[in-house]
Amino acid sequence: MLEEIKLNIFKTHKPDEKIGLFLTLLDEKNTILTSSGVMETDKPLQELITILYNGIVQKHPSCKHIVAEVPSTLTLQKDAEQLLNLSVTEYGICLVSPETQKSGVLLPWTPGVVDMKNALNLVQKKFGISGNVQIYTFTTEKISI
Repeated sequence: MLEEIKLNIFKTHKPDEKIGLFLTLLDEKNTILTSSGVMETDKPLQELITILYNGIVQKHPSCKHIVAEVPSTLTLQKDAEQLLNLSVTEYGICLVSPETQKSGVLLPWTPGVVDMKNALNLVQKKFGISGNVQIYTFTTEKISI
């Protein structure tokens, strides 16, 4: 499976690129088993894929399908109204607390997320982020494996 992941991602990206990557693992019913990754990295893509594979894919033998997502167009959002009007099917969010350095990410098209307000609440709750935060939005390139 590791070679299949690399083969599909390397169709559009070079192994030595230093870009973010998320892997979402699905079972035979397309239910999400887990999702993990990074927005940015100093590691080459080939190494990052191996790290994510060893960290999550090998631990989920019931995984039947993987969606790789390469984040792009990371934008700091300063206008709350504009942010709340963005589509959660097109944009993911990344919250960063400058005080605690905690961060959390929610990918586009996450099941059960209906709007940006809901997405913000979910990220804050799941990752324990509170207070003043920087909010970034991003799109992703999806690669089905």
